[in-house]
Amino acid sequence: MTSKSNNSKKQKTSVPLIANKRQQDMENDYLTKLELLMSKQENITNQDKAKIVYELRKQYPVTALVKYLNIPRSTYYNLLKQMSRPDKDADIKVVIQTIFDEHEGRYGYRRIREELAKRGQNVNHKKVLRIMKILGIKSSSNRKK
Repeated sequence: MTSKSNNSKKQKTSVPLIANKRQQDMENDYLTKLELLMSKQENITNQDKAKIVYELRKQYPVTALVKYLNIPRSTYYNLLKQMSRPDKDADIKVVIQTIFDEHEGRYGYRRIREELAKRGQNVNHKKVLRIMKILGIKSSSNRKK
């Protein structure tokens, strides 16, 4: 009788260990993807988390991934739908990057907006600033002492 009860105890403890191992593997895979992403930017957004879930969805269940990343499942699917849409600001991004490069990084969002207006594209300064943040460009200026 004792051998039967010992055998059932082993089975009960092995199932959580396998689940725990799978959870640890998922966490490790997430952290390696996160390290690659962190080297490119400072903070992680829900959109970045959705990209990581999208990459890991074949190895792990989506529900477990979004639960671990603390984002709602509906948010993941909404961001997934947004990623499949074409970028409506793609042409403006190219022009902003061109202007920034032409002036060797000395133009900020105000001057870039003015330059866009001269070139015939009327864009709000807030949009220019937002696009510059997305592109990761920032003007370099020396402060007065």
